Amino acid sequence: MSILRGKDLVVLGEGVDIYERRMPDSLAGRTLRESNIGAHTGLNVVAVKQDGHTITELGPDLTMEADMELLLIGSNEQLGTFIERYE
Repeated sequence: MSILRGKDLVVLGEGVDIYERRMPDSLAGRTLRESNIGAHTGLNVVAVKQDGHTITELGPDLTMEADMELLLIGSNEQLGTFIERYE
């Protein structure tokens, strides 16, 4: 919630954090459903940022655009998997 409110990152629990990542080129133009981020990495997409706005009501048919940033919740290991697979 800290990132969503423009504050510093807060640890949510042992081993669980929120990460902000620019949209990888490999995901731009795909829907959340098509990306399978959760199935492939274990991370959950909790919001996207675009044009200074944070969108928290996400559906599986949301098309991810190149100028978006992803807000992801999970572990460092899961983030590493995300980076290896998508970036």
